[in-house]
Amino acid sequence: MRRLAGTVAVAALAALSVRAGFVRPETTRTYLHGPLSERMAVMWREGMVTLGEVVHEDAWKDMPYAAQQAGGVRLLVGADDALPDWESARWDWPDDATPADGLVFRRGPLEWRLEAAVPFGRRETVQARVTCVNRGKEPARTVFALAVRTGKEAEFVKGTPDIYCFYDPVRNRKSWDALAKTWVCCNRGLVRDGTRFVRFGGELEGAWDGANQCQRFAADLKPGEARAVTFAFGIGHAVQPDFAAARAKMRADWTREMKRAEGRSPLLKRLLVQILQCFAHATEGDCVLPRQGGQQRYVWPGETVLVTEALSKLGYGEYAKRACDFLLRFAKEDGSFGPFANNWASDTAYVLTTVARYCRMEKDAVCWRAHRAALAKAADWIESLRVKEGDAGDNIPGLFPPLKSTDSKKVFQSWAMTDIVNEVAFRETAAAAELFGDAELAAKCRARERDYRRTISSLMERWRRENAGKDTFRIPFAPDGRLEKELREAHFFFLHPGEFAAEGYVRADELERCRKWLLEEGQACEEGLYGRHVSPKPELGDHIWYTTWAEYRWFTAWTKAGRRDRAQETLDALLEYSVTAEGLVGERIHSENKWFWPWSPNASGAARIVLMMLAQEKSGE
Repeated sequence: MRRLAGTVAVAALAALSVRAGFVRPETTRTYLHGPLSERMAVMWREGMVTLGEVVHEDAWKDMPYAAQQAGGVRLLVGADDALPDWESARWDWPDDATPADGLVFRRGPLEWRLEAAVPFGRRETVQARVTCVNRGKEPARTVFALAVRTGKEAEFVKGTPDIYCFYDPVRNRKSWDALAKTWVCCNRGLVRDGTRFVRFGGELEGAWDGANQCQRFAADLKPGEARAVTFAFGIGHAVQPDFAAARAKMRADWTREMKRAEGRSPLLKRLLVQILQCFAHATEGDCVLPRQGGQQRYVWPGETVLVTEALSKLGYGEYAKRACDFLLRFAKEDGSFGPFANNWASDTAYVLTTVARYCRMEKDAVCWRAHRAALAKAADWIESLRVKEGDAGDNIPGLFPPLKSTDSKKVFQSWAMTDIVNEVAFRETAAAAELFGDAELAAKCRARERDYRRTISSLMERWRRENAGKDTFRIPFAPDGRLEKELREAHFFFLHPGEFAAEGYVRADELERCRKWLLEEGQACEEGLYGRHVSPKPELGDHIWYTTWAEYRWFTAWTKAGRRDRAQETLDALLEYSVTAEGLVGERIHSENKWFWPWSPNASGAARIVLMMLAQEKSGE
């Protein structure tokens, strides 16, 4: 397991054992597009390719996801237009960490291989190929179709954009069949729906079936014989199909882009590719979004912060700079940053940390000077919101007031998810200011950091006394512990212990006791995961684990405490349970159902694992 994170090829992931009680999730989709594209091309395990656009409005509420349009091309096999056998489908991935070469399906003696390629560019076309091979010992007739549809992207895959449900191609097919039949045949081999097009080519001449919105193909194959169909799928001018040229260009593009990652493990490169694919041009203007992943077009500053750090450490600082440029667009007159898609009270602190850390790591004095005033104003805004002694009421002085701190609607003094984040922001801003000789701002932020630390440390002493003499160490959601029952019943995230542990508020000798408390609560597991997220949905229940966020913080805490065994255990658990055999990362897993794989590909999940792998390399593991 330890070798895997550093040197073993991605293919070795498939051979890892999975302990009793957990299943490894399956890769259900992968991106095809390159970085900085304004189109999202996705290959789905059921034999479907979808193509959407990255629509963005700074007023997030004006871009409802439900209205997002996309086009799709779907492979159907046999005279009965059946779904390919998606459960036993095999992903075919090249060794160079570029996006998947394709999917392989079997039905009797026939094998269909669906491949797609998208070279780098803002408005590239998907070039694809379907090859059918007779693997039997007798002649066989192949019959298959490539169906097309246009509609709301959410109607192509159940649960889109986040897909917090089990992958269900049968249901997806029903939704697909219900879409309006809007494609028309323009001439032989070319079909269109408005600006969207599919142009067919290759060895087999198909026939357009308008009633069923598909191009049909058939051929008699000798044993071992293969016949291929190609198609171009895009928006705008209908280019000719040329899969071979597109694949060669795509591989050349990725080879050039990954030069700086030479010598890294295949797994780390696969994670890096996912991160880079999440950087997208908006369809209007020159805005680049550091997308979080999945089918979302939104940006979460709390997720972006570690993406930029990982990119800088890997030598991709220009992408980190683009993330900073995007976040800085949201500077408000009062000094705060926002609004973002799901406003968190810590958004301003996350932006401050992201930009200050980038400037420090990249030694980018130009960026620092350009935005120093906005950063200083943001630091002042954070300080201004801290509850003052005379105005506290039921609140605790020195902390942020009750504000929305996560995607949960629960509002309280969420000290781990606001105040610790603020403390880190002051620390990062001070460090950057010191580097660039800004003594005034450095001194101001260092003083605020120290005051925050005294405040939180003082509050922790109450819980240290409460835990005295026990073999567990409990940290409540709220600093006064009053809302514990209510927050538990509302399934509030148990991410907070890791925040305290990583920032040194839990002493080295208390870490094991805190871990034991989480184990007894059922929020951690012996294998090394720390983020069970109980769901009110019966089919999900207590099987859901929100992975990488809590584990990254606990990995940091164990590393600082010199407990390399516990840190390694955490990384190993993520590699076993949160990374598919093909090296893709999602946001959550279901311990007993491999088809639960929301928010994949996932930029911040990949970034956290990258940072853990880099820390492991540095420690000599």
